[in-house]
Amino acid sequence: MDTFLYAILVIFAITFISAYLKSTAKDGALKKFSKFSVIVQTNDGKTVWGKMKLFSNGMEITYPKEVLVPQATRKTYYIYKTEYDSLYV
Repeated sequence: MDTFLYAILVIFAITFISAYLKSTAKDGALKKFSKFSVIVQTNDGKTVWGKMKLFSNGMEITYPKEVLVPQATRKTYYIYKTEYDSLYV
C-alpha cells in the first residue's frame, strides 16, 4: 500500500476516535453532583428535585416517589445539555 492511503486511514481513525471521545464527555462540574440528591430551578420558576444521573447529552432527575402532574405520573425528569442555559444559578 502506498503512504497516501496510510495517511488517509490515520486521519479517518483519529477523526472517529476524537468524535467518540467528544460525544461521551461529561461536564466536569456536574460530574461531582452525579448520584446525589439535587434541587434544580429553572429561570421560569419550575423546580425539580431528586437524584441526578449525568449523561453526555444531559441529566436525568429521578424523583424519590411518583409525582402527579396535570396529565401524567412522572418518575423522572430530563434536562438536556441545550437547556442548561435556562437553569437558575
